[in-house]
Amino acid sequence: MKVLILSANTGQGHNSCAQAIREVCLQHGDECDIEDVFGLISHRLSRSIARNHEKTYRQKPKKSDRGYQFLLRHPGMFDRKKPVYRMMSLGRRRISRCVLQGGYDTVVCTHALAAVILTSAIEQEGLKVRSAFVATDHSCSPGVSGSRLDGYFIPHAALADEFVQAGVPWQRITATGIPVRQSFCQKADAVQARQALGLAPDKQHLLMMCGSMGCGPIPELLRLIAARMPKCWQITVVCGTNEALREQLLKEHGTNDAIHIRGYEQQMPLLLQSADLYLTKPGGLSTAEAAAAAVPMALIDAVAGCEENNLRHFVQLGAAVAGTEAQEAAEACLELMNDTDRLTAMAEALHREDAAQAAERIWQALANIKKEPV
Repeated sequence: MKVLILSANTGQGHNSCAQAIREVCLQHGDECDIEDVFGLISHRLSRSIARNHEKTYRQKPKKSDRGYQFLLRHPGMFDRKKPVYRMMSLGRRRISRCVLQGGYDTVVCTHALAAVILTSAIEQEGLKVRSAFVATDHSCSPGVSGSRLDGYFIPHAALADEFVQAGVPWQRITATGIPVRQSFCQKADAVQARQALGLAPDKQHLLMMCGSMGCGPIPELLRLIAARMPKCWQITVVCGTNEALREQLLKEHGTNDAIHIRGYEQQMPLLLQSADLYLTKPGGLSTAEAAAAAVPMALIDAVAGCEENNLRHFVQLGAAVAGTEAQEAAEACLELMNDTDRLTAMAEALHREDAAQAAERIWQALANIKKEPV
C-alpha cells in the first residue's frame, strides 16, 4: 500500500493517531505520509482553525461543549445539501490532486471533517482509493454522518450502533481501539523510568497534564494537591504549548523540589511509565496512551463535549476516577495515591483492555479492503 493520512492541527490527538498508524505502515514496508487536511486546502485556513480551536479550549471550554452538543442535536448539518457540507467539499479538488500526484492507493482520515472532504472527492471527482476513518474518541463525531468511506475503525464494539445510526453500514465498522505510538506500549520499570528522567526513584509520582494545549484548572489542582501531599510524593506537571501556564506554575512552585514543571514534552511515554497516577482531561489520545502504558487515571472534565464519553468509558472499565470540579478531582488523586491496592487493580483493568495493538489491527483491516486503482 501507499498510504496518505489526512490529519488536522486541532490539538495533537489527531496527529498522534496518524503517527501511530504511519509507524505500523512503515514496519510492514508500506509508504505512508501525513498531511494536514486544512493545510492542503489553505495554510491560512489551517492556521485560523488551529488558533481558534486552541483559544476556545483554553479560555472558553463551555463554548466548545455547546458547539458539540448543537451538532449532536442537528446531525443533518452534514447532509449533502447543507452549507457545512458544501463548504467542506470545496477542498475536494486539492485533495484529489494531492492523492493523484502522490500515487496513493489508500487514504485514512483521523478527523471527521477530513472524512467529509474525502467523501466529496471520491463522489464528485471520481477518486478511486481505499478510504477509511479512524475515530479518536469513544463517540461518533457529528461529521461522520456526512462521510461515505470503505472502513470505519472505532475504539470499542459497543460504539457500533452509534455509527450505524449515523448512516455507516455495519459491515464497514471494525472495533480496533485508538492507535497510539509504539513507544507508549513498551513496558518499563517505574523506578528506572524515574531515574532516566532525573526524578527521585523511591518517591511516588503523580503526573499532571491537560492536553497538549495546557487547558483546564491545572493551577488550582496543583495548589490543592501540593498543600496536602506527603514527603514521599513528587509531581510532574506538563504544560504543553501553554507557555503562560508554565511561567505561572514556575513562579508559584519553582522552589519546591518535589514539583517539576515542564513545557512541551518529547518524553511523554517515559513520563507515563514513571507515574503511579495520571491526572488529565479525558482526551481520546491522552486516555488511549495511558491505557497502552497501563497507568491509572484521575480525569478532570475540563472541556466536556466528546471527551465525556472517553471519561465514562474508563470509569466504567474501572481504570479511572473522575471529577467535574478541581476540588473533587484533587480529592480523588489524594485518596488514590494512598491506595496502592486500588491503583494495582486499575492498572490490571487497563491491561485487559489490550490497547497496544490498535494500529496493527487497523493496518490489517486496511490491507483487506478491496482496492480500486487510482
